[in-house]
Amino acid sequence: MFLCGYKWTMFMAQTTFLVFIAANIYPKAWLMYPASALCGISRAAFGTAQSAYVAALGNSNESDDDTKYAVNKYFAIFFSALQSSQIWGNLISYIILQNDPNNSIPKNVTLCGANYLDSEQGPSARITKQISYKT
Repeated sequence: MFLCGYKWTMFMAQTTFLVFIAANIYPKAWLMYPASALCGISRAAFGTAQSAYVAALGNSNESDDDTKYAVNKYFAIFFSALQSSQIWGNLISYIILQNDPNNSIPKNVTLCGANYLDSEQGPSARITKQISYKT
């Protein structure tokens, strides 16, 4: 019937997402392209298993007359929670990262990330820039 079931398909797909996240630690083209392809292929299996799992839940908990409405209800709840996570996650990030007027420490965010230069930090900074603009 099923090769490994809905739950295990989602679990295995998420492990490939972790492989992609780990590949970003050492961002080189020879590593990122295969990790991206693996992540994209597993995302297709993940989305299919996710929708099939929600449909199976809707079909199993209601009588035959209400199956269509139950599946629609389960999908509405699922996608409402899924899409509202974008709002809640961004709201939490905004609250945590907003500027505090009582903070006396000056922040120069123009020197963060790819714009970080060792030469501007003085000779005591022994950090080397490992991420290039090309990746």
